[in-house]
Amino acid sequence: MYTKIDFEPDVDYFFTCIYKYFIGKGWRMCILTRVLELLQFIIIFTISFVVIDCVDWEGLQRCSVNECNLLSFVNYPQFGFYSILYMLCGISYALWLLINLVSDVGWITKYYKFYLNVLNINSEIGEMCWDDVVMRLIEVNDQHKFCSELTPQIVAMYILRSKNYGIALYHNHIVTFDYGLPCTLFFFYNKIMKIIFTPTYKLTYTANELRSLIKMCAVTHILFTPLVLIYVIIIKFLFEDVSIIYHNPMHIAAKEWTNLALLKFSEYNELPHVFKKRIFESKTYADEYWSLAPKSFLQIISKFLETILNTFFSVMLFIGLMNTDLLFHVVAFNKHLLWYIGVCTACIAMFKSFNEERVFPRGESEVLEDLNKTTRTEIKNFSNLKEMYTYKFLLLIEDVFSVITTPLTLYKLSNEADDIISFIQENTCTIEIGDVCSYSMFTNEINYDVSVLKGDISQLNKVERSYLNFVEQHPSELINVNFD
Repeated sequence: MYTKIDFEPDVDYFFTCIYKYFIGKGWRMCILTRVLELLQFIIIFTISFVVIDCVDWEGLQRCSVNECNLLSFVNYPQFGFYSILYMLCGISYALWLLINLVSDVGWITKYYKFYLNVLNINSEIGEMCWDDVVMRLIEVNDQHKFCSELTPQIVAMYILRSKNYGIALYHNHIVTFDYGLPCTLFFFYNKIMKIIFTPTYKLTYTANELRSLIKMCAVTHILFTPLVLIYVIIIKFLFEDVSIIYHNPMHIAAKEWTNLALLKFSEYNELPHVFKKRIFESKTYADEYWSLAPKSFLQIISKFLETILNTFFSVMLFIGLMNTDLLFHVVAFNKHLLWYIGVCTACIAMFKSFNEERVFPRGESEVLEDLNKTTRTEIKNFSNLKEMYTYKFLLLIEDVFSVITTPLTLYKLSNEADDIISFIQENTCTIEIGDVCSYSMFTNEINYDVSVLKGDISQLNKVERSYLNFVEQHPSELINVNFD
C-alpha cells in the first residue's frame, strides 16, 4: 500500500538519493560502509602519526638483532610544526567524515522507508537491477503523480543533469583539461556545474559570476591543498597501494585508463554503475591488445634489470643454503644478507610484472573491435591506446601533480567562462523538469534505427553511441524522445 512521505522539493536530489541508495545496496550496507570508512581512516591516521612523530628512526637504524626492542624506540609525540599541521589536517578530515556519516544516516533512513513502503522493495536490494527500480518508480508515479511525467530517460536526466552538460562541454572542445585532472573534474562536475543552476534548474549565472565562482574554487583548493596531499601520498599510497604491492608486486605494473580517457568515454545519460561496468570489461580487451604490441623501452629495461637481479639473488641464495648463519652475519653497507635477499625478491617480482607473458589466440583486428565496442570510441592502433591506457604508478604521480596544479587549471578555466555560458545557453532545452542539455534528450544528430546503430561503432556520433548504450540498459521501455 502506498504510504505518503514528504517528497524532496529538489527533485534532482530526490532521484539522486534513490540512485545512491540503490548503489549502496540497502540501509545496512550503506551505513556499514560509511562507519567502516570512518574507522579505517582513524586507525590509519593514528598509525601514520605514530610512525611520523613518535618513532626514533635514528636509534632504530642502530639497533642490532640481539638487543632490539621495538617498543623502546616509540617515544611521546614531539609536536613539531609539521606534526601539528598533519594532526590538524587528519582531525579535520575525520570530523568531516563524522559529519557526513551523521547526515547520511538521515537520508538513508528516509529512503529505506521510501523503498520499503512506496516501491515495495525490501531493505536489502540484493541482485535487483536499476531498470527494475525505475519501472517501480514509473508505476508509483502513474498512480500518485509526484512528477508530471517519468521515463527511464527522464530519471537519468534528473540524476545526471550537470554531468551531461560537462560531457557536452568537453566533447565539443569548449573546455580543455591539460593537467590537474582529478581535482579539477571534482570541482567542475560536483560543484561548479551544479551551482550555476537555480533550485528550479534554470541557468541564471552570467559569465562574470561563473568566472568569480571558478576563481573562488581555485582559492578554496589552495587552502585545502595540504590535506589533499596528505590523503593522496600518505593515506592512499603508503597505507593502501604499498600494502597491495607487497602482497602482489605485479600490481605496480598494472595498467588503468587515464582520467582524460575516462572523460572521453563518458556518454550522455550513462549512470556511474553502468559506466564502471563497461570500463571494467574494456580493461580485459585493453590488456589483451597491449600484449600484442611490440615491447616498449620500459619492458626492455625491466627485463635487463630482472636478469641482473636474478644473478645476484642466486648467489645470495646459494650462500644461505651453504650456511644459514651467514644470512645474519654477512654485512654489506650496514645491511645483512637477508635484507638484500628480501629486496631482490620484491624487485625481481616487480620487474617481472612488466614482462608478463600472456597467450591470446585472437588476432589484433578482433581484439581492437571488441575494445572499441566496450569503450564506444575509435582506437585505431597501439599508439592511440598507449596515450589513454597507462601504468597505475604514472597515474598516481598524476594525482599528486594534479593537487598542486589544479588552481592553475581552474584559473585557466575561468578565462573560458564566456564560452561556457554561451554554449550552455545555445544547447539548453527547457522542458517540464527544467533546463537540460539538448544532447541528453537524443532528439538530434541521431538515427533511431537500433539495428543500424549496432553496426560499425566508428560511424556513430557521440549522441548515437549514447542512445544505443541507453537502449541496451533499459530494454523494458522505448525511450520517449518527444518532449514537445
